[in-house]
Amino acid sequence: MRKFLVVLTIALAIGTQLSATVTATWDWQHSTPATIASVSYEQTTGSVLSNVSGVTMFVDAMSGKLMAISGYAQFNENTILRIPVVSTLDIVTFVAHPSNYNGVNIGGINYDNSETTRTHTATAAEVAQGYVEIISKGGYVYSVSVDLAYIPATKTIAQWNWKTNVPNGICSITTIEGTTGSVDSDVAGISMYVDATTGKLAANGDNAQFNAGTILQVPVTATTDMVTFVAHSSNYNGVIIGGVVYDNSSTTRTHQTTAAEVAQGYVEITSKGGYIYSVTLEKGNYTPAAIGAYEWATFSDAHNALDFTNLAGVVEAYTITDHEGATITKSDINATVPANTGLLLNAAEGTYAIPFASSSSTDVSLNKLVPGTGASVDAGTGVSRFVLSVANGKAVFKKIESTAATVGVGKAYLEFDGSAPAPSIIRIVDEENGATNIDAIDATEEAVKFFQNGKLYILRAGVVYDALGRMVK
Repeated sequence: MRKFLVVLTIALAIGTQLSATVTATWDWQHSTPATIASVSYEQTTGSVLSNVSGVTMFVDAMSGKLMAISGYAQFNENTILRIPVVSTLDIVTFVAHPSNYNGVNIGGINYDNSETTRTHTATAAEVAQGYVEIISKGGYVYSVSVDLAYIPATKTIAQWNWKTNVPNGICSITTIEGTTGSVDSDVAGISMYVDATTGKLAANGDNAQFNAGTILQVPVTATTDMVTFVAHSSNYNGVIIGGVVYDNSSTTRTHQTTAAEVAQGYVEITSKGGYIYSVTLEKGNYTPAAIGAYEWATFSDAHNALDFTNLAGVVEAYTITDHEGATITKSDINATVPANTGLLLNAAEGTYAIPFASSSSTDVSLNKLVPGTGASVDAGTGVSRFVLSVANGKAVFKKIESTAATVGVGKAYLEFDGSAPAPSIIRIVDEENGATNIDAIDATEEAVKFFQNGKLYILRAGVVYDALGRMVK
């Protein structure tokens, strides 16, 4: 009986790892949260709190309307909702009013009104941009919810909004014409550079004159930063954002920052003539990590410290400090790590948003994982170098010998002092002395393989086995 209870506990832990940590809800039908009854957006943008602290939904109603009515909300055509997601395990659910609903677009997929409930699993691209987008075709909405693997990183949103006078006083800024200058946002330390040497930027009531040739440079630091440009609805000739030319068919344009723009430090917006309502910079404060089918990946971020505090049970992170024969010695990371730290990640196959940390004092001086730069890595002299690979259907580190390997930016390779010989393959999970047993267990149809705290287990017929094929007691 005791063994059964222990096994049951571990089996429940599997579900904890694979199911949502939290469900965030925006439910007008059941007034959850209570503040949702006061939601009202029309020809503007904003955010709506969920029932979970730290999880908010962004609303773009510049060309539409979202307004709470008793038991539901008016959800006019072209109104856009952005639902935060952190992994490809996350599921967004949309429930429409059954008697007044023309359909919806979720994540780029058009749905008609034949079903009022639609679900959507976040894609890798949506995790990278930080949200799933829902666009109304007209009608009313009961609720929106998202099952999240963990709480999203806190975003920083900076605005230059002439329509709503944010920051206070922007509508009375000094005209910049025939020269250069800058305009402060509502977030301290974030300013937009203006090059109006051949143009003009000047406040004009609830908008700003934005003459052809005027250039705005919005500061960015990560590819997860997003810039949104909103033009005046009746006087607008188009715009160029990040080198992409847009006509005036839509007044709202959103641009995801590229690696080249991070390197130069800004996204450039060039006017083709007309007037502007606002520019918004949304800093995601995270970086996406992709985990492949073998459930292990190397990872690094050259510019930002990372925070794994709230990712336990979903994404496990390790440094590697040594090896014992053909098996690595790992060190758990349960808090933060400094920028430019090589890491080994373990999670179910998918893409995950890894939050930034403002700083980190974690000592990683013994770490043997070296961040990749996109350059070729050879065998080296006096060292043993390894890259993550696959052998016999399992993730391993393979030694670089005669053929060099390219280790991409955001990845890492393993480097040990070469004074002692190292094997050609180093295992991540020690399966020595039990490989045939565990392989036989894994091969059965009813077996379920999972990782718990970085360790491999197999569940079969209510019994849990470890990586050596032993029953867990």
